[in-house]
Amino acid sequence: MMNPQEVYRQLPVIETGRVLLRKVTMEDAADLFEYASQPEVCKYLPWQMHQSIADAKVFLSFIMEGYDQQSKLTWAIELKESGKMIGTIDFISWSLKPHKAEIAYV
Repeated sequence: MMNPQEVYRQLPVIETGRVLLRKVTMEDAADLFEYASQPEVCKYLPWQMHQSIADAKVFLSFIMEGYDQQSKLTWAIELKESGKMIGTIDFISWSLKPHKAEIAYV
């Protein structure tokens, strides 16, 4: 069983038939902006709709700083067929006792 500290140190890449879950990169800015600038996507999210690519870059920087500080568990959801990032998935909380986790995805 993998513990949270191991995952924080080295976020694993997870692969399925259709998607790849991986760390975000600055190269994801345009793909992130494409969906994060849509009102219907952001309606129930804790962050504001992105107004520009610069907003997307700030958001990606926030996630990547969390990687460095070992405080964020955020994967980019990438379609393997096209290499396009179509969303993110995050652990919001993770507890080994009791065994439970809360995730959020866009």
